[in-house]
Amino acid sequence: MECPTAITVLLADNRFFGILPLMTCPTQIESVQWQENYICTCMFFLHRFTISLQKGEALYPPPDVAFRFDPRFFNRSIVRSVRYNGLLASEETSISHFPFQPGISFELFIRVEADKYSVSINGQHFIDFRHRLRPLEIFDTLYIENDVSISSIRFS
Repeated sequence: MECPTAITVLLADNRFFGILPLMTCPTQIESVQWQENYICTCMFFLHRFTISLQKGEALYPPPDVAFRFDPRFFNRSIVRSVRYNGLLASEETSISHFPFQPGISFELFIRVEADKYSVSINGQHFIDFRHRLRPLEIFDTLYIENDVSISSIRFS
C-alpha cells in the first residue's frame, strides 16, 4: 500500500477529527497557523488545548490514545501521556520552557518515528515522547479540542 501524501480534513465547533495516514508510513502532522481561541471579548483566560492521536472517532467510552499532548496555560505546563482501557498512564510533564502565548499564532509539527513522537514548535525541536502503545497502525484518528483555533492541518 502506498503512503498518502495529503489528506483533506474537516473542522467544526472547535473540535477536529481527521483520519490519519497509516501509522506504519513515515508521517508528519503539520499544523500551520494555530491560534488560541478567545471565546468572548470580556475577560477570558485560556485554559488548555489537547491533541490526541487515538483509536477511532468515538468519545465514549474513552478511546485508547497513543499520544496526548496537552498544553495547560493556567500552570504553564504541557502534559504528555497515553490512555489504555480507559485509564491514563503516567504523565510526562518536564519541559525546558512553555512555548505558547495567548493570542500568538504558532506552528506545531508532530513526527511519527520508529520509536517515538517528535514534536517541534515554530521550527524548533521541543520534546520527544516514546511509543508506549502498539501496534501504531490502530491509532488512526487525530482529535483536537478546547481553546485553540486551527487554520490548517497538513499530513505529509
